[in-house]
Amino acid sequence: MLITAPYCGSCKQYFLRVFEPVMAQTKWLGRENVKLERIDGMEHPEVARKYNILSVPAVVVEDDTKKQTFMRTALPTQEELCELAYIPPLTAKENHDYDIC
Repeated sequence: MLITAPYCGSCKQYFLRVFEPVMAQTKWLGRENVKLERIDGMEHPEVARKYNILSVPAVVVEDDTKKQTFMRTALPTQEELCELAYIPPLTAKENHDYDIC
């Protein structure tokens, strides 16, 4: 899960350039066992408290038993996020489909 805040420009850029493409690819590949979601830490402060999030953006990964398995504020690269989602790295064309520049 990606924890963000509405005022955070870094959160928006990370979501658009890294998280959203991986999220879309995960759905396209039919990986129902992998759930990627973005959560607004301002709307859901209980989530930020639960994981002791002090700054955003932050990524938290849980296993099927909902036990936290990975958390870091140094955001994973797209390749690392693909690995965590059990999908192959995105191709240049797949990345280009999400390029906003």
